[in-house]
Amino acid sequence: MSSGRAALALLLCACARPASAPPPQSGLSIAGPRSEVLGPGLELLTAELQRGSSPIGRLAVVYAEPTAITLDLLINAKRQALSELNDDALLVVNAGYFTKDWRPTGLLHVQGKTLSPLIKEGGSAGSGVLVVEGPEVRLVRRDVMAQAAPGSWALAIQAGPRVIEPDGEPGIRSDDGARANRTVLGRDGRGRLALAVTYDEDAGITSGPTLFELQRLLGLEGVGKIGAHLAFTAALNLDGGPSTGLHLNRPEGAIHWDEAGVVYSALVIKAAP
Repeated sequence: MSSGRAALALLLCACARPASAPPPQSGLSIAGPRSEVLGPGLELLTAELQRGSSPIGRLAVVYAEPTAITLDLLINAKRQALSELNDDALLVVNAGYFTKDWRPTGLLHVQGKTLSPLIKEGGSAGSGVLVVEGPEVRLVRRDVMAQAAPGSWALAIQAGPRVIEPDGEPGIRSDDGARANRTVLGRDGRGRLALAVTYDEDAGITSGPTLFELQRLLGLEGVGKIGAHLAFTAALNLDGGPSTGLHLNRPEGAIHWDEAGVVYSALVIKAAP
C-alpha cells in the first residue's frame, strides 16, 4: 500500500472511532479541618472546600447546645447588611426565604412570637420546619407541622428542601447540578443545634455545592469523617445563593462573609448569659 493510501486508511479509521467520554467530575471534599471551642456548649468547625484539587470556597459549622445559647429572628425592615444588624451577637446569618415584593414565604417564630405564619402548601413554601424547643432540636415535615399546636418554641423556621430527613436519611436523591453558596440549619449526632455555611466570593454560582453534594458534605461521608458526632442527623436548607452571609465574633478573630444581596430576615445566636 502506498504511503498516501496508508495515511488515508488511518484517517478513516480514526474518524470511525466514537469520541471518548469526558472524564468524570471530581467530587467535593473537605481540606484542613480545624475545630475550636467558642464557649461553654459551643464549638466551631472550619475547613476549606475542594472539588478535585481545586479550592472552591470555605465551610463553617457552629454546633451549639440549645441551653448554651439564646436565639433571635430579626426582620430586616431597613434592608441593612447582616453585619449591621447586631454587633454584640456571637453569630448572625441569613434566615428564611422571601419574595420579590419583600414577603416571607413561611413560618418565622421566635421566643413565643410568630413573625410570619406557617404556609401549608404551595411551591414557594418550604417543605420543612426546624424547631428548637427547650433542649430539643427537631426537623418537622410541613404537613406534620400543619397539624401541630403551637408549643413553647424558642425558634421555628420554615424553609427547604429537607437536605437530610428527620430520620437521618438523605433528603436529596439526585444531583441537579445547580451550585450556590448555602446556609443550612439542623441537628448533629449529639442533638445539638448545627448551623453550616458554605461560601465562595463569586456567590458559589460556578463553584458552590449542589444540594446533592451538600447532603453528603454534612453527613457521615463529609464532616462525619472528622468525627461521627459532627455529622448532621437532620438538615434544612435555608435561603442561600446571594443571600448567604455569615458574621461570627470570636476571640481569635471575627469571620465576615458578606452576603451579595439584601435579606429579609436574620437568625441571631448569642451565648447564654
